[in-house]
Amino acid sequence: MRIFTCPLWTLLPVLALASLPGRAQTPSALIQISAQGRLQYVPDSRGNTVPDFSAVGYRSGEATIPTVPVAVTLGPVAGDNRARIQAAIAQVSALPMNASGFRGAVLLTAGTYAVSGPLVVSASGVVLRGQGAGPTGTKLVATLRQQHTLVEFTGAGRASAQGSTGKLITNSYLPIGARTCTVASGHTFAVGDLVVLRRTPNQAWINMLGMNTLHAEDSTCVDWTPSSYTIDFKRKVTAVSGNSITLDAPVVDPIDQTYATGTLLKYTWTGRIENVGIENLRLDSEYSSPTDEQHGWDGVDFTNAQNGWVRDVEVYHFGFAAVRVLTSSAFISVLNSKCFDAIALTMGERKYSFCLEGQRNLVMDCFTRLGRHDFMTGARVAGPNAFVRCTTTQQLNIAGPHGRWATGTLYDNLVGDGPLNLENRRTSGTGHGWAGAQNMLWNCTAATATVQSPPGHVNWSVGTRAIVSGVGIFFTGQGYVESTGTFVAPQSLYDRQLCERLGGAACATVTANKAAVPEEQVIVYPNPHSRNVTVYFPGTTGQLTLTDSMGRIVREQAGFAPGPLNLGKLAAGTYLLRVVTREGKVFTRKIIRQE
Repeated sequence: MRIFTCPLWTLLPVLALASLPGRAQTPSALIQISAQGRLQYVPDSRGNTVPDFSAVGYRSGEATIPTVPVAVTLGPVAGDNRARIQAAIAQVSALPMNASGFRGAVLLTAGTYAVSGPLVVSASGVVLRGQGAGPTGTKLVATLRQQHTLVEFTGAGRASAQGSTGKLITNSYLPIGARTCTVASGHTFAVGDLVVLRRTPNQAWINMLGMNTLHAEDSTCVDWTPSSYTIDFKRKVTAVSGNSITLDAPVVDPIDQTYATGTLLKYTWTGRIENVGIENLRLDSEYSSPTDEQHGWDGVDFTNAQNGWVRDVEVYHFGFAAVRVLTSSAFISVLNSKCFDAIALTMGERKYSFCLEGQRNLVMDCFTRLGRHDFMTGARVAGPNAFVRCTTTQQLNIAGPHGRWATGTLYDNLVGDGPLNLENRRTSGTGHGWAGAQNMLWNCTAATATVQSPPGHVNWSVGTRAIVSGVGIFFTGQGYVESTGTFVAPQSLYDRQLCERLGGAACATVTANKAAVPEEQVIVYPNPHSRNVTVYFPGTTGQLTLTDSMGRIVREQAGFAPGPLNLGKLAAGTYLLRVVTREGKVFTRKIIRQE
């Protein structure tokens, strides 16, 4: 991969650039746009390209999330509601599954529900739904005074690779972005097979990354070992031609025979649950002080689950995460959801807002406030995964991948007010080392961004509006950095990749449905707010006009690009935001400015 080196002093004007009016966007050097308007990925000398990150979330983005019919309706009562809600879940879980794979939804009508422990969904096809996350909607309050998850989607089994089906990958180098590999003769792979692409590194790989010397720097750290970094990437076979096998999602960690072997194996996943979700409600946790740690810890967890979702859910005062997708889960969409004001000590494994440990998941149009590690990935996370149009405010620490080799994560139009890092964390924790590789910052906005590439691998920063550097706390080494301070085309890499993968108009429908936001609407969050909001609209730049309740223009800005908008000098009240984009579309939205 080509590496751009930029002295830190040349990047100091970036914050000023971020506030300038938008300018015409040009493509990245990594991804050109053809005469027909399609993305063209530019390979490096070894054939590596930016991967397609779009095959993530509910059913890989290939189907809209449905509105499941209500099977049971429940209202709040005084006292503990846990047994009543769990009984309703059990009642729906016992219903027959329809042809679409759903049993029905449990509708919790508006009001407050005290809940004294976990609510567990362990059957496929069950949805938990409220009547809104706002003040007049549905609110579940975790009252158990110990660490626990309030809503658990939990299956009974993990994916299991079938060793007898395994065939070695014979490519001497299988590059980033590739979807076709060659396997040894005698395979039985067929179109539609569920497979894992297993990457098994050797000690030379550990040494190349410098992960064999962590203990020498800090005796409490553990050096990496090859067996601990054997990672299975879930894929599906889409074509077979002799010994060439084509998969539904690309390679996001290259397989160089000098440093790793690759194996393709079929897998089974019995006991999993799928077609499950939670939507349109608020989760809150009781607590006794700002550092209380004996209360609700996770809002929503997915364990041994696939094809699930969280949408339009607000989570307040939990200690660890609003939503956590554990290693054994995949294809989960988290949409238009928010994490506010975690309650715990500000240290260690706490305040992780939206936490992805599984693979092929999508977090989109989400917001977090006062998180410690926001929009993060855990250890040995197999990509692709994507965070799209998310916002973090009042950051307490670094956003981005956290530790121990998460590969193939896209950060697309993420906006933050603190650091957003792709880095080597070396001896942080008990030896986090490289947080990951083949991770992309695309048209993101942050205060600072540390972007470093591991030897033999790459992390990218393209169109980042921040002070971008290869200098970190633990390590110094430049990653791929391009177009700092200026957004590139397309504005959203995820949106364009999804559109091209699904084909034209079909993609536009899926994307709009995923976000649960009508196409004609501007996304403004948080709203209401006292000072800074983020404004997102489909398009590159536009003429922004803000009028007060009397119709008077109080703010105009030409060339406004999707991103932060400061309301600090405006009086409290309601305003109408209007954006006319360069493409000629008109979007409006009310904004409430609080004191």
